[in-house]
Formats: sequence, C-alpha cells, structure tokens
Amino acid sequence: MKNKNLLNDVKNTILDLSCVICGNKDFSKEIDFICSDCFKSFEKLNTDNNICKICGHTLDSGNYCPSCSLLKNIYYDSYKFIQYYTGFFKNIIRMWKKEDNFMINKLFFHLLINKNLLSKEIPITVVPDTKFKTIKRGRAGLHYLLFLLKKNGFYTLENIYKKKFILFSSQKNKSQENRFSDIQNLYFLPKKNVNKFKGEIILIDDIYTTGSTLNYGSKLLKEAGFSKVHTITFFRTIFDKK
Repeated sequence: MKNKNLLNDVKNTILDLSCVICGNKDFSKEIDFICSDCFKSFEKLNTDNNICKICGHTLDSGNYCPSCSLLKNIYYDSYKFIQYYTGFFKNIIRMWKKEDNFMINKLFFHLLINKNLLSKEIPITVVPDTKFKTIKRGRAGLHYLLFLLKKNGFYTLENIYKKKFILFSSQKNKSQENRFSDIQNLYFLPKKNVNKFKGEIILIDDIYTTGSTLNYGSKLLKEAGFSKVHTITFFRTIFDKK
C-alpha cells in the first residue's frame, strides 16, 4: 500500500494533476484523483436526527417521511446511499450530468467499493436509460459504471427492464402522484424476462428523490423473478421543511 501511494504521489506531481472536483493537489490516499477534503465529505452521514426507516430522510417526528408514506407498497428490500444531496454534492452531479465528466463515474465506483456497499455474490444492475441517452452520455452514463464493476470482478446484468423514449414535461412542479404515474409509463419489463431470473439483485441509481423510480424498478425486477432487491443511490435528496 505504501508503494502504491508513493507511486501515485510521483504520478500526480510529474503530471501536475489536481482533484477532479475542486482542483486541490492534496490527494487522498483512498481515491487518488480527489483531494483529502473532498474524500472526507463522503465519509460521514449526518444521522444525528431521527431518520425515515425506509429511505433515511431526516425527520422531525414519526418513523416515515411523506414520500415513503405515499409509496404505499415498497417493493425493494433494502436501501442504502452514500451521502445526502446537499449543495456541495449538487455540484458533483452537475459535473457528471451537465458536463459528462466520466471521472465522477469512476468516483462513484470507488466510493461504492470503499464503503463496502456491494457484494460479488449478488448480481448488480442499474436503472436503465434509452439507447439514445446511453450512446450520448458514453462513459458518463450509469451503464459505464456497470462496465467498471464487471472489469473488477463483479457480476453485472444490463437492461433486465427497459426505458421507453417518451418526452415528459418538467417533473419539478408535478405532484408525487403524477411522478409515480410517469414512472410507470416510462419503464417496462420485456416479456422474455418475466420470471427469467432468481435470487437477489442490487439496483443502483444516482439520486433518490421521491423513491418512485427505484420502487417501480424493484417491482419490475421482482416480476423478472428476483426474490430480493437491494437498492443503492449515490445521493438521497433532502426536502425543504414547510
């Protein structure tokens, strides 16, 4: 490990590399393309407050957040996330989605490994995108995360269920019920995959907002035959208190 860290230090110095997030040159030992401060920002979740038993959203009282209460039937069996979706992390998603920075994909890959959120005994899939978006985003898409995982010995499965090419109006001002309806019209399970699989599976997405995308995806995966669906996102949105 010491030799590896030394080689990374030499490489970063010679090539004049800097943190892909903030530009700092004080690289972390755990992930050699981000700085120590950026790495530390992913280390701890603020769990001082009461949190929803299903999704981890902070609560003032009770056991479940409004989003999970509206979901009614929860089809996934577990949910974990790396960090809450606050200001600093919104910038990281912007770099990933707006600027197509594939290094953010590599960052998520390393964080999933570093936090022991995955198992080589359980197949892994991601929330699918349309063919057009998959090609457009290239290495910045979730499908590339599957490539990185497969390359490192994980068992991956692609496109068990699929996404239709449908244009929806902005989701920002829609009610949660309308979002749920949109999601159900957006994803489908091909007939050839009904009851084709068995056992457990891990489903990965970028952000948990209302939970409708992960929950409906989990429903489709269970229709595909999986007995347990474990869900993971990079971030969990925090709703403004009213």
